[in-house]
Amino acid sequence: MTAKTPPKKTTTFKQAQNFERRVRHFLDDTGFSDVSGGPAFHLGNSSQIDACGGAGDVLVIIDAHSSVEERRVSIRNKIKALRGERSLMIRGMRRDRRYKKYRDVRLVVATNRIKITPADRKFARLDPRVYLWDNQLLDYYTKSRVTGESAKNDLLGELDIPVRSTIPEDDLSVPALKTSLRGREAYLFFACIFLCCNANRFRQAARSRAMASARNSSNDTGAQGRCSC
Repeated sequence: MTAKTPPKKTTTFKQAQNFERRVRHFLDDTGFSDVSGGPAFHLGNSSQIDACGGAGDVLVIIDAHSSVEERRVSIRNKIKALRGERSLMIRGMRRDRRYKKYRDVRLVVATNRIKITPADRKFARLDPRVYLWDNQLLDYYTKSRVTGESAKNDLLGELDIPVRSTIPEDDLSVPALKTSLRGREAYLFFACIFLCCNANRFRQAARSRAMASARNSSNDTGAQGRCSC
């Protein structure tokens, strides 16, 4: 009987690299600028950066955490390491010819087939905040009908990055009611603002329900967020 050959380290390394590439493609497809990252990518003296991309004046820096690494490094340790590198990354960003135009950063740990616990999310919300992405979030934006600018704006909302209108002010018009207030002309258009705000809230609530449903279905099938490899 032939003995089974143990899995090679190169296999797990390739799996981790594939996930890093998926995250970079995700940033590209969602419309981020200056997307880069990989084994040889650094900002100044920082450690390797798996993926990054810009939106407005904010650079999103991502550590891709695959299940093949989980036994060695927990999500909490990844969060700590990313926080510890934040100052180095900002310093390197401001000295980099390509990235010096950005004024702030958002830190993200993107997980692949790893269960994120409520305790992990609570720890990640501490200052400076580290945002947690999982397969459900990536799949939602990749496979759902939310595409283009709408997908990017939703994702920026997840990262607390202000969304700037691409419509020139001269081309922006809303219906208004003309009235008088203390003898002066006044225009009422608050109803439009109210409807826009609620539309965004409804869309975010629907997205949250869809992602929660995906997480529950994966738990019901016994996957438990673990990789079989």
